[in-house]
Formats: sequence, structure tokens, C-alpha cells
Amino acid sequence: MRLVINSRFLTQSITGVQRYAHEISNELLKIGKGEVMAVSPQIINYENQQVIPQKNISLIRVHMWEQLVLPRYLNKLAADLLFSPCNTGPLSVSKQVVTIHDVAFLKRAADYNKNFAKWYSFLLPRLAQNAVKIITVSQFSKNELTETLKISPEKIAAIYNGVGDKFKPQDRQIKEEFIKSRRLPKRYVLALGSKIKRKNFLRLLLAWEILTRAEKIKDVSLVIAGGIVKKQDADKINQLAARLPRIYDIGYVDDENLPQLYSCAEVFVYPSLYEGFGLPPLEAMACGTPVVVSNTASLPEVAGDAGIYINPFDIEDIAEGIYKVLTNEELQNDLSYKGIKRAKLFTWENTARETYTVLQEAAINSSQ
Repeated sequence: MRLVINSRFLTQSITGVQRYAHEISNELLKIGKGEVMAVSPQIINYENQQVIPQKNISLIRVHMWEQLVLPRYLNKLAADLLFSPCNTGPLSVSKQVVTIHDVAFLKRAADYNKNFAKWYSFLLPRLAQNAVKIITVSQFSKNELTETLKISPEKIAAIYNGVGDKFKPQDRQIKEEFIKSRRLPKRYVLALGSKIKRKNFLRLLLAWEILTRAEKIKDVSLVIAGGIVKKQDADKINQLAARLPRIYDIGYVDDENLPQLYSCAEVFVYPSLYEGFGLPPLEAMACGTPVVVSNTASLPEVAGDAGIYINPFDIEDIAEGIYKVLTNEELQNDLSYKGIKRAKLFTWENTARETYTVLQEAAINSSQ
């Protein structure tokens, strides 16, 4: 099988979807042994394998590259199959497997730029119908795709994400140096995610307002990390945060610093309203940090018995969940142990091997 990976994600900053694409592409390049090639509009040396660049294409025009240039290039490469791992792909290519992580663009359209939501509302249903096979990242997302896009469940393979080896408990010295270098408080609760409505930061901040009255956690701060998707949503979050005590908004954090950020936190809280998978809780668990997580969408599939679950629509329940972990050392230790153990079930190697099997079957079916 001559497999080509649609690597337009190499032009983007790393968030959950892009991390999936980086990790699985890296593993597929190893498994494929020369029969797998990553193609991108940008020249990047990808794990010692040269990505084939496309000339005269700017980052602004990646959509045009994907829809117009990439399909022509596939013919030159004599590709058996295209794998598009990031919710998008060329509509003119039928010999394609696409990973659709969720249908938030439909269920949570208000979270996105209007033009973005319109484009994906047009693109994804057509892409899903045209592709040989669809991969998604949880049973929850498989059900969502089946119900929302009216796709047969037999066409969809649910394959869980993994967690990278770098996400592990950090040494005390490394943690102390990280806190000092980033000027972070010694004790903090961590919340990480893009500043959009479905990440539920506003309710988290209202829960934090309740918690600030608790005498037992007077020396604990809330650290918020993540980029901006919609300025309007970010402004509302910032305005509320500005009037509350002990909040550190540190913005987008580079991938290489995430293990330290997770490991230094006493609690990781993820009150998201909608997730196709939810990598941050899994990464925090792998680092030994206790997690407080929503009881909705895919998140119970990820955290299993290793998390404290909260109702993300109830600010008092969010506050109670955080407080319960912060003030109970025995519970912290139990969650840390269970989190590390459960995280070991999710590896990118396993994800890639399951994915490669699906790709091989799709290549055979598309050639018949």
C-alpha cells in the first residue's frame, strides 16, 4: 500500500487535533517502511523523512492547496490511498480515509468564526459521504457522526487517541525550576483549553469565586492556559477573571512545556461541555495529576475510574469537585495512581497500528 498523509496540519500551531496528526503520522511513517509519505504545503523535515513541498503556496491558501493542488499530486505519486487526519480533506479524492474528531462545528457552531463554521458545515458532510472510511476518536463521536451526518456505523472506526511518552511525572527539581522560571504560584489548580464557550471557562471562574471563600485553600491559585479562538469569548473570560483573586492567565503553552505544567498542578480541572475525545485530561493523568472532569460526552470513556466527575452546568458541583480533591491527600494519591495506570492503556503506537489496519482494508476496498 502506497499511503500519502495529508499533512497540511504542519502549517498550524499544536492543539489537540494537530497533536493527534503529528503523533499518528510519526508512527505511520515507522510502520509503513518507505510506503508512507507525508505531503505538506510547507517544507519541513518530518522525523528524518523529507516532506514533499508545494511551491508558491502561502499558509493563507492552504485550503486551496488541499482542494486543488494535493489531488493532482496524488496522481504523480501513484498513491493507493490518502489519509487526512484533521477533519478536512480534498473533496475530489474518493480513495481517502479521513479522521473526523467530532461534529462540534454543527453542535457547537457558535464557538467558531462564522466563515469557519459555514465552510466545515459544507465540507464535512460531503467529505464523509465520499471517503472510503471514516476514523473517529471515541464511541461518543462515532454515535454523533452516525446520528448527525447520517453515516452508517459500519463505515466508521472508533480508535482512541494516545498519550506521548513525555507526559509522565516530573522530578521535584524540574518542577521547582519550572515554577520559578514561569513565575507561577507554588500551589495551583490548572485549567487548559482554547478560550471558547464549550470549554466552559466562565462557569469554572464562577466556581472559583465560590472556592475563594474557603479558608482551607487560601494559598491555592487558578492557572488558565490556552489560546484564543474567538476574541469575543476570550474577552468575556478575561473580564470575569480580572475581578477574581489568585488567577494566572498564561496564554498558549508550547507543547514541550506541557508535562511540567501538568505535573506542577495539584489538580487538573476540565469542565468542558463537548469533547470528541479530550486529550488534556489524559495527559494530566499520565503526569500523575489528579483530574476533575465533566461527566459528559466522551470524557468518561477517557478518564474511566481515574477521575472525579462533575456536572459542567452546575457551578457549585464544579467547585465541590475541585475542593474535594484539594483537601483530601488520600484521594489525591489514589487518583494519581489510577490516572498513571489508566493512561498507560492509551499509546500512540496502538492508535497507529489500529489505524494502519483500517487504512490497509480501505486501500483494498477502494481498488476493487
